[in-house]
Amino acid sequence: MEYLLVVDIGTTNVKAGVFKQRSLRPETVHSKPISRSSFGEQDLREIANAVTDVMKGAVKSCLNRVDAVFFTSQMHGLAVISRKGEPISPLYTYLDTRSIASSERLEREHGLDIYKETGCPPLFIYPLVKILWLKEARAVKTGNVRFLVSAKDYVLLRLTGEHVTDISTASGSQMVNIKTRQWSRMALDIAGIDETMLPALLEGEREEIYIRKDAADDIGLSPEVPVYPGISDAAGHNFGVGVFGSDSLALNIGTSAAVRVASEHVVLDVPKMRIFNYYAGLGRWIIGGAVNNGGILIEWYRRNFAQPEEATARYLGVDVFSLIERGASLSPPFPKGLLIIPYLSGERFPVRDPRIRGVIYGVTLETTTYDVARALMEGLAFTLRWIYDALRENGIDPKEVRASGGGATSELWRQIIADVFNLPVVYVGTKDATLRGAALVYLIANGYVDLKDLLERSEKGGWKVNIPKHSNYLIYKRAYQLFKELYYLMRDFSHKYHESDDCLIQ
Repeated sequence: MEYLLVVDIGTTNVKAGVFKQRSLRPETVHSKPISRSSFGEQDLREIANAVTDVMKGAVKSCLNRVDAVFFTSQMHGLAVISRKGEPISPLYTYLDTRSIASSERLEREHGLDIYKETGCPPLFIYPLVKILWLKEARAVKTGNVRFLVSAKDYVLLRLTGEHVTDISTASGSQMVNIKTRQWSRMALDIAGIDETMLPALLEGEREEIYIRKDAADDIGLSPEVPVYPGISDAAGHNFGVGVFGSDSLALNIGTSAAVRVASEHVVLDVPKMRIFNYYAGLGRWIIGGAVNNGGILIEWYRRNFAQPEEATARYLGVDVFSLIERGASLSPPFPKGLLIIPYLSGERFPVRDPRIRGVIYGVTLETTTYDVARALMEGLAFTLRWIYDALRENGIDPKEVRASGGGATSELWRQIIADVFNLPVVYVGTKDATLRGAALVYLIANGYVDLKDLLERSEKGGWKVNIPKHSNYLIYKRAYQLFKELYYLMRDFSHKYHESDDCLIQ
């Protein structure tokens, strides 16, 4: 193998990375942003065009010597296409909350059953719920259409003419049976659709398809180059930071955040349903939870509280977030008793509560804006700790956290997480963890690298490690319990408030 081209379709941009031979560091990475509406909708044609553009740039950078193409993409999308493959709807991403009522109805009628069947708790993010919403809203007639369960599906359809998807990405649709890894009869019956309306399921890391000649010529590829549907971006991230088992917990702090382990077996959290199970490829599952409110919390803080820091950052030519972090580090743990429930956009794990909103409690005359910044960081750490506790209650007990993503560049945030979890946090710092993980899966699945040998040689050389401070852990142990108590107190009020005729927040 000379060059592998990995394409990652995210919610904010599309990337194409070129990997030479068996290297796990991309030679070049080409990126292009993609837009999103206020509802969380995206345009399939825009995504496909962006993929074509970054693929062209990547192929040109290695003088057209690509031997294979491997995809990874965002999960939980739904789109409707005609029988001819033309988009009828936008891509409804996991950010679209208009199916909340449908998800609540699914929970009442089939909640635990669908979780046991698919590993996905009843949540508005999933394509199954979005199909129910579209049917209830009479927004689509299901008799003469087909469905896509990710942006990747449309890209593959345009490039190859095949209506296919990979099991890894599809397992985040709430429509894949976790025992058979095929489309779930229960889910199909609930949705009122048949299997022919969905993409064919492929073992994306092993089963190959081929690009159409006209598309290949446009990009600069040979039509004989195999195309692998690949895996989900969540799986790519896990493998990219070296988490192939349950001894380590993969942490990603981007706009949202997630904590996940890998396992050869499904682990269901019955009856609480606080964790998901998605197929990752290579016979493994990723198990954990993802939260809406990650790095977006500090972005919200910057917009509303950090005008002085922004002015200083412009004057000094430094990053404003480094100044926010420096200020927050001056506040003590659990700053002056300040607690923040950081659910500014509702939450999905470990609480399935799209109606909850953010709460700041404990403000006094001594409270500073830096206290607020630190309490926001702590609020995310407490939420992730709640998911970690759910994993431990189900027999999964990781010994370390492996962190990456933009939010994980913060030394303070990593230390807070180490102190809250009482675990060492290893900062992997892999800039393109998902691309790296996808390349690694390709190499393992196709016999270039042995997984067992790789795990035995796993290194942490040069990585930064945040060791938990026992004194801080004791403070956070109490604050964490108060955090959960405050959430439960506010949950009932929040639901009543949103259901009242006087509610001013939609």
